Amino acid sequence: MGHRRLSDRPAHQAMSAHRIGNMRLSPPTLFLFLISLILAILAMVTKLGYLPVPRYLPHQEYWLAITAYLILTVGVLFRGL
Repeated sequence: MGHRRLSDRPAHQAMSAHRIGNMRLSPPTLFLFLISLILAILAMVTKLGYLPVPRYLPHQEYWLAITAYLILTVGVLFRGL
């Protein structure tokens, strides 16, 4: 009843890059972006074997990549982080 589909909205109210439904997204701070980028690059470099990194966890590359993504997600969802 109270829910409208995206196609029912006028063109000027269509979904934008910064607003999805009632959730406002914001760009992450440079600090969080750089931490996420470093972790993602470290995951790739470790997986491809360019850098010998000691194994502390099983599937360490996977967990580095997931951590990088989660840090970036937190930075997008919460303003000022």
